[in-house]
Amino acid sequence: MKARDILRTAVSNTFRSRARTVLTILAIFVGAFTISLTSALGAGINRYIDDTVSALGVSNVMTVTKRAAGSSTTTDSGDGPRAYNPDAVSSEGSGSPAMMGGDIVVMTNDDLATLEDIDGITDVKPAKSISVDFVQFDDGDRFEASVTSFIPGQTLQLVQGKAPDNDTTDLQIAIPADYVLPLGFSDDADAVGSSLSLALTDADDASHTLKAKITGVSESTIGGPGGSALTPNTALTDALFDAQSITIEDQLGMFTSVIDTIVLVLNGFAAIALVAAGFGIINTLLMSVQERTREIGLMKAVGMGSGRVFALFSSEAAFIGFLGSLVGVVGAMIVGAVVSGTLAETLLADLPGLTLFTFTPGSILLVIVGIMALAFLAGTLPAARAAGKNPVDALRYE
Repeated sequence: MKARDILRTAVSNTFRSRARTVLTILAIFVGAFTISLTSALGAGINRYIDDTVSALGVSNVMTVTKRAAGSSTTTDSGDGPRAYNPDAVSSEGSGSPAMMGGDIVVMTNDDLATLEDIDGITDVKPAKSISVDFVQFDDGDRFEASVTSFIPGQTLQLVQGKAPDNDTTDLQIAIPADYVLPLGFSDDADAVGSSLSLALTDADDASHTLKAKITGVSESTIGGPGGSALTPNTALTDALFDAQSITIEDQLGMFTSVIDTIVLVLNGFAAIALVAAGFGIINTLLMSVQERTREIGLMKAVGMGSGRVFALFSSEAAFIGFLGSLVGVVGAMIVGAVVSGTLAETLLADLPGLTLFTFTPGSILLVIVGIMALAFLAGTLPAARAAGKNPVDALRYE
């Protein structure tokens, strides 16, 4: 018997017991339908996110927001820095822009150009807004702090040391005079040259700590740099900015990771349904082998080898898997098209371009081939039992 004959015979034998075969196909249909629909849901949402960001044309813009109102900052009360309270920070949200709870606005070059066109504005330059959770010297107390970038051309009023050097790659910082004693220094001179730890939280809620050399101690001024804020040099500003910044890619990762997790959980339930369907295939073919014992004995008696018998029953299992997966995929595509069209005109009318369920040829093929492979594996036990039958004993079977 040639391979073509085996396939043709397997297809015809599949429907010898139609009720049993249909029930098995329905069990496979449930798993195939669920996997196809959930995968299409994830693909549709992820594609919409990618298309939306691509339309913006600013996928490489980096955004850092200032600390939200009510979050930890240093006060100008003259009573010195406020002690760091991790519980308060946790309830307010970390220093990461992603945790602020507000909307993140992406500034583009067009936005800057629009600002430049406003009467009374002579120049617009982007500035890096950074925040830290706390500052600490050695293992001493932790204190909340705000950070103000030192812009070239401004004068930093110092009571000790010198201003941070913007031309060096070393991380340097100037601290306000009212931080000296609380941090554990004996006086201003003792603070200069020491290493200060700055802690912050990034967009993924991961903590980072940077160490910077204190080059000077600033006095309180009104409207100028320094005052009650830390003043870093350019190198430290860039390091803090990079540690807590969010790109569009980061934001996409947050959305897609949530969607992918949901899809994974739903596919897990579908996998359970497919495993149950696999046991259904085993049961169906074992009963088929039992009913066709004399037929198997006759085929082997006329020269059909055990390998051919094994291939025949394995092909029947794979064909059942093919039918179940095909019906499941087609059903999912129909339901997906109807639901997507209905929601696009009602609940999702404000999201033009969103196709909630997106089916791709690759995903469809993967579902069908995967389920056929699972069905083939499930059919190996009955097929092996059929192939191992002794032709003499099989012919005697009543």
